[in-house]
Amino acid sequence: MSKASAKGRYEPLRRPQIHARDLGIKPGDDARSALQSALDRLVEKGGGTLTIGDRWRCEHLVIKGSQIEINGAGGTLIDCRITITQEAADIVIRDLTLLETSGDAASYLLDVSGTGCYFSGLKLEKRPFAGGYQGYLRSKSGRCRFEDLSLRGSNGLFVAGHDHVFDGFHFISTMRRDFGGDDAFAIKGAGSLTRNIDIRNGTVRGFAAAISIGSEIGSNTEFPGQGAVRNVTVSNVTADRCQMLAFIKPGALIYDWRNGLVENVRLTDMRLVDPDGFLFARGLVINAARGAVVRNISARNILIVARARTQGVMQTAAVDIVIRSQLPAATIKNVEIAVDFAGGGEAGFPVDHIVRVEKAAPDIGWMSNIKLDVTGSHARISGIHIGAGLDNAVSIHKARLTAIGLDPPSSLGGAGIWADSKFHQNDVSIITTNAPSRGGSAL
Repeated sequence: MSKASAKGRYEPLRRPQIHARDLGIKPGDDARSALQSALDRLVEKGGGTLTIGDRWRCEHLVIKGSQIEINGAGGTLIDCRITITQEAADIVIRDLTLLETSGDAASYLLDVSGTGCYFSGLKLEKRPFAGGYQGYLRSKSGRCRFEDLSLRGSNGLFVAGHDHVFDGFHFISTMRRDFGGDDAFAIKGAGSLTRNIDIRNGTVRGFAAAISIGSEIGSNTEFPGQGAVRNVTVSNVTADRCQMLAFIKPGALIYDWRNGLVENVRLTDMRLVDPDGFLFARGLVINAARGAVVRNISARNILIVARARTQGVMQTAAVDIVIRSQLPAATIKNVEIAVDFAGGGEAGFPVDHIVRVEKAAPDIGWMSNIKLDVTGSHARISGIHIGAGLDNAVSIHKARLTAIGLDPPSSLGGAGIWADSKFHQNDVSIITTNAPSRGGSAL
């Protein structure tokens, strides 16, 4: 067993010790009954350590007590889900692989509702590749810490609850265009408050988004409470060949989640690299609808080096801020974004816009205090596009835009900044390829 040290690491405690090899089972056996009985004995004794140390097949283990450690010691549990119940506390899992071999998209490996849990060197893998989440942190979970987390072969983690830390991680999806690869960290608030989430120092490959803040935020008939996500910090994260870097989307998808709130999100030192257009569609995305409110969003030191996977299917952009038309009307306010985008290259396609700020219906929704600091090159249509119904909502503190209007539609032409609304600008430098050919204001 372990306890937290002053430096935040965990140190052994002298507690009862049980080793799987002493339970009368052989590697490859169905070990569920023996391992569950061992855990239950440790609960009765007030805590202790179960050491795995080999490969065991085990359908499901449930941890209900406190001061319990599973020391994988490099071992593997095959087709095994570990559930940490709501009453469980101070659970430690270290140096363990959970391997799912069924190929079932509905399968998952970790289900956490407890508090004060610590995970170190945990590996979650679906082989063969399958869809679905690898694990869940439920809304009742709190104060869980993950260090050196590895995930391979499917979608990522469902994250709810409060005061969770992810420090050091390496997630690999299928790295195929046609299969798998949903969001790596899917932060949700279904009828409840998710708060104080800290994600830092990691890499994700082949996902839809490195970070998403949710389709399931707010309320519906099943979850009538006021769902929200508050205080999310993401830093030093690299997305390799992903569709998006971060996707904030309350109420914006087809699911009927309403009146969600996302506030106080800080993104710093994040990178998305997809120079050949393997998956990239949009980089930093904020979309809202159905009464949602998104406010107090800061994105600093964001680097995107990418080409778009497709052209003409949907609008592509390095930064995409949109209020959709589904009622009740949504609100986006107090957003500060500093982004550096490089879109040159031979493979893939240039993005349509480096930044797009728009309302799908100009008379639906409210947007205010959107501040942009943009350096970017190589866009098909415009450097910064500001749609109608957004008078004085957008301020461009600085823009350095080159190679804009590479191949615009003949009806539009290219523009460094295209605006159908009044906006504020300070320090702007633009080099465009083709002049605009329709009404409105363009630079």
